[in-house]
This record gives sequence, C-alpha cells and structure tokens, in this order.
Amino acid sequence: MNQTYSQQSRPDPCFVFCGGGSGGHLFPAIAVCEELQDRLDGRCQFVFLTSGRSIENKVLAGKMYETISIASVTSQELRRQPLRSSLVLLRSFRHARNILKQAKPEVVIGLGGYGSLPGVLAARSSKIPIVLLEQNSVAGKANEFLARFANVICASAPNSFSRQSIQSKIFLTGNPLRRSIREAQRHSAQNSKPTLTILGGSQGATAINNAVLSILQSNSDIFQEWNVKHQTGQTDNSQLMNTYQRANIQAEVVEFFQEMGSVYAETSLVISRAGATTLAELSVLNIPAILVPYPNSMRDHQLKNAEHFAKENSALFVEQSNDQAEFTARLLDKLRSFLTDSAEFNRFNKPVSESNSNRAAEKVVNEILKLIPANRFTTEGSK
Repeated sequence: MNQTYSQQSRPDPCFVFCGGGSGGHLFPAIAVCEELQDRLDGRCQFVFLTSGRSIENKVLAGKMYETISIASVTSQELRRQPLRSSLVLLRSFRHARNILKQAKPEVVIGLGGYGSLPGVLAARSSKIPIVLLEQNSVAGKANEFLARFANVICASAPNSFSRQSIQSKIFLTGNPLRRSIREAQRHSAQNSKPTLTILGGSQGATAINNAVLSILQSNSDIFQEWNVKHQTGQTDNSQLMNTYQRANIQAEVVEFFQEMGSVYAETSLVISRAGATTLAELSVLNIPAILVPYPNSMRDHQLKNAEHFAKENSALFVEQSNDQAEFTARLLDKLRSFLTDSAEFNRFNKPVSESNSNRAAEKVVNEILKLIPANRFTTEGSK
C-alpha cells in the first residue's frame, strides 16, 4: 500500500530527500538536515522518500524525519526486465508527485542511486528546485542521468561528472559529515590496547568477514595486542563472535554501529570498504586504514575512491579477488605490517589537524538556500 504524506498543517519550510539504499547515501543527508536546522533555527521539516530497505530504517532510526517508502528498481532489474521496471518507476513517479504536491517542499535533494529517480523526476515535473549530492569520485548512473534536471550539483571530487554541458551547475563542496563525526575526539590508548575497527560499509561485507575469520583461525596471534570492533552486517555475526571468543581476543561484534562518532574516538586502525562517506570520515579524523574496494561497485568507483584516497591520506588498499585464499593472504600481509610493526603503524598514524574540519554541510546548505526566495523566511542565523 502506498504511504502518503501526513495531512497535518506544516507552516515551516519543508525539504524532501530522495534515495537511500545505503548509509553512504543517507549519512550526508543527515548532515545536511543538521545544518539546515541550525541555519533556520529549527524551523524546518524533513521528508525522506526511501526504497524501504532495512538499512534505511536503521540509519534513520530515532531521527525526527518523516520517512515514506517508494517502490524502486535496481540497475540490474532495469536491464533484465525493462518493461516491468518501467511500470514500477511510473507508479513510483506518480506516488512521489502526489507526496510533493502535499508536502510543498522548498527544495528536493537527490541522494544518488536508482531509489532517487522517482522523487527527483517528480520534482522536475512539479517545477521544484533540485539539488543533487554526489559523494563518489565517479558519479553514479542515476545522478549522471538526473544531472540535466538539477539546479545545483554538490560534488565531493573534481571531474566526477563526464558531461560538459552540466559543469556550470557543479559546486565542489566535499562530502557532508554528521556533527557526531566532525566533533569526535580521537584519544590515544595510553593505558589500554589500541583498537582495530573492521567495517564492511553499512551493510557489511562477506568477503572481508570471511577473510578475517580465516585469519582468526590460523593467525590469531597478530590480534593479541589489539581490541577489535567489527561491524558484520546482517550475516556472519554469530560465527565471528564465537571465533573471537575462542581466540581469546577482546572484540565487540555487531551488525551495525549506530553511533560511529564514539567508535572512531577509540579507533587506531580501520579495515573498510572504500565508500566515499567512510573515506571522508576517516580523512577528517586522520585514521589510518586498509581499504578493500567493493569489486562490483558501479563504474568501479570504490577502486577509484581508494586510489585517490591512498595518495592523499594514511591508507593502503588491497584489491579483493575471486580467489578467497589469495585475498586473505594479501590482507593478512597488510594487517601484519600494521599490527605487529610499531614503526610502520606510527608512520601512518598522524595526529588530527585543525585544518581537517569538514565544512561540506555548510557549503551544501549555502547552495540550497540560494534556491529559495529571500522573502520566504528570514535566515538571520546564516553563517
């Protein structure tokens, strides 16, 4: 059954965010919401049009945002079942247009991914200003398609869009980070073991989980001087937890970390996928990392993210291969150099610099507010 927008009176300005599917799409949106709340003295409402995936519910849990699920299709479904997928998109477009008619948003913000298509296209049809957020070094197909309709595109990396005709719309803002991340204070583990944090993105990574499981079973000694925090995703949780316990390694094993700021505060080294939002978080906090780009990412953007990040920051990367044993051996080699060689670890472990403060959310909100008539509301709190 289609969800509808609440019929209550809402005099405050409304902003609609379209898309989701992963934390990498939703976390920047939350950062933008926080900044809008600050700039407009809390006088705003937020509506998220998501695809209804469980990860979206976890990321947005506890937030005072109205969330409405709209049917979406993946790029694979669009290729394999073009007629059926087109009909789903048409129904979703009509659903989104009805919601926008009721919500009357000032601006619609597209977050990337195919889940953003219905809402952004409905905004175009309804003549509502559109802002796109692009987190990756290579724009996704959905954003490449929607870019022609956008008023503004807020990008995190130069040259992420190939089409020359849209270059005047692009503003290099960086990737908006949540306040809890920007304000996280990393503290040294002077009286306790350092902490290794293993992240597979907001949905986990089976290949990384399996590699760590193999290392625990054959080379658990390299973890003995470390604490571990491991985000597994929905699978592999209990097996990994039991294996850590048998190896007598102090480990926190969870499906999903809700408050990454507190996790990062205790983190000395990260193993992670190379999603753009995670890399922005690691960069602002100067956390050393071993990156494992997701090999099936659209347009191989995670590998490009990792290559760019490794040049500029404290990171190495290991490409995942189809041969799990080979991949595990290469990851073990990188891990051993960090976990057992203090000189190598100290070479990468840099103190956090004041210049690392992330102002991307502020820059994105600057562009959003420019699209709203000056007499719509006062912005005396603008920075």
